[in-house]
Amino acid sequence: MGNLFSICGVYNNGSYGILPFGGFILRDEPQEKRKTFEGKIADYFGLADINGTFAEENKIHFEKTYQSGSKMNYRLEFDKERGLWLGEFKSKISATGGGVISRISPFLESMILTIGQTYTSSDEWAENLVKGMLDKGYLVESKDSEGRNIILPGKDPNEDKEDDIPF
Repeated sequence: MGNLFSICGVYNNGSYGILPFGGFILRDEPQEKRKTFEGKIADYFGLADINGTFAEENKIHFEKTYQSGSKMNYRLEFDKERGLWLGEFKSKISATGGGVISRISPFLESMILTIGQTYTSSDEWAENLVKGMLDKGYLVESKDSEGRNIILPGKDPNEDKEDDIPF
């Protein structure tokens, strides 16, 4: 069980230049007890597994392992002013390394989807999604001029996140 995030960015790989990457991260829960995550990243060199930790809230470390067995270590720190994760990577095989800029976002922008629940139909999934957004205040129930129930936008999911780190 965990929370799903997207990760994308660029890294400077010396002779290959600046290369894009993207993928997903599944963070373990509950946050207070386990500070680990895993996921997949794809880039110019192929698909890779990632496994990491976030012992400090604004810093993450992970190892990226390509299907070939080649490994790289990443160390990133969250820059609140820019809203980006900045840092570096180092290859475990060669002396290569370089800078990294990335963004980690809750999957589907402002929503964190809790994995582990299986819904029997798309209607049930949608009902549970709306209920969750109502519970968090992102949507509110109201009545129209004829007394019918309607759902309206609620609070902005980003307004309470001035000091939040999105991971």
